[in-house]
Amino acid sequence: MKRNSLVSGLVLLLILMVVGYMAYYIYVAFSSPLKTAEAVLYTAEEIVSVKGYFFRDEIPVPMGKSPIQKLLVSNGEKVHKGQVLSVSYDSEEEMKVARQLEQTEQLISLLKEAVDERDSLDISQVDRNITDHLVNLVYGVEQSKSVDINHEANKLKSYVFKRGIAFSNSGSEQASAELSKLSAEKRRLSAMAGNGAASVKSPQSGYFSATADGFEGVLTIEKSESLTLSEFNNLESLRRTDIARSSYGRLGTGFEWRFATSVPYVYAKMLTEGGRATVRFTGDYIGEVRVTVKRIDPPENGTCLVVFSGTTNVSELVGLRYQSADIVLSKYEGIRIPKQALRINEEGKTGVYCLVALQAKFVETEQIYELDHHYIVRYDPNDTEGLRPGEEIIVSSKNLYDGKIVQ
Repeated sequence: MKRNSLVSGLVLLLILMVVGYMAYYIYVAFSSPLKTAEAVLYTAEEIVSVKGYFFRDEIPVPMGKSPIQKLLVSNGEKVHKGQVLSVSYDSEEEMKVARQLEQTEQLISLLKEAVDERDSLDISQVDRNITDHLVNLVYGVEQSKSVDINHEANKLKSYVFKRGIAFSNSGSEQASAELSKLSAEKRRLSAMAGNGAASVKSPQSGYFSATADGFEGVLTIEKSESLTLSEFNNLESLRRTDIARSSYGRLGTGFEWRFATSVPYVYAKMLTEGGRATVRFTGDYIGEVRVTVKRIDPPENGTCLVVFSGTTNVSELVGLRYQSADIVLSKYEGIRIPKQALRINEEGKTGVYCLVALQAKFVETEQIYELDHHYIVRYDPNDTEGLRPGEEIIVSSKNLYDGKIVQ
């Protein structure tokens, strides 16, 4: 009887222990749930958004004898002295005839080339060339990429002509007949065209832009040296409307450009005169450019005139004048951690606890930047003891210490 009572007591005790153990872990789970976050590489920037003007050495390109112009160069293209930039016509009809004449001359040239090369063609190579130029043409049109559409179209026509002549027994005869028709069309168009077209040549070497705004010869590199904040705020009053009306483009004659803007002093003091900076343009041109901080003037009513100098991206920027931009004042690169994960261990060191094989492991960290809900801590890929991307950081759990089993 005593033995049965003892056994019953032991069983009851065991049941109570199991129930108590489960109750404890249920309590822990609900009162202090384990929450983790992944350590990730992160870059934070401090920026200030501004608007400003480009200054450069440039000259206006005159309109020519008529406002009806056919441009022969692209925006941003580097041109040499004496290069023909455009031709002007007395009427739209005259320009239409000139365009038809040019297309006819191109077809004659392509057809002659196809006839001359008929006996030496590699058909498989011709097929590959047709495919390549067709892909380039479609890609350039759909994606608005800087592909020479006319060049790709003409090359495609050339290879199609070559393939057609090579695969036809009467290809040469058909080509000769087509050449005769095209030559007659050329004579007809030449008679209609007359000598009406007048060319406009580049007065010197530089970068061309088909934009004239009246600031040519006004907002120069020299002017940016003496510019004041007051003048900057009233630059529109310097615009030469007569230049804008009589010009259809401009020519940037130097490699250097300046970008002048007004910056609140609280941000301007984060820049260093003579130092380097990053300007991220966000208007008509979207791109990031490394520049030199040429000038930082003393503040006036809490605002400074700042002038940046650049020598890159000249062709992309030559057509711009008034532009919005973000100035990158500082950049912080490291590992992002939740603020609530940061702890002080028993040795008084600041860091985080990482979950490693169900155990808490303390990793010391150094804060370099504060976000709204996170810190960025320093990351050294050569530090084998430091925090690394991908580690599981314990965000919430009570009474953590190094080596504690957590689940």
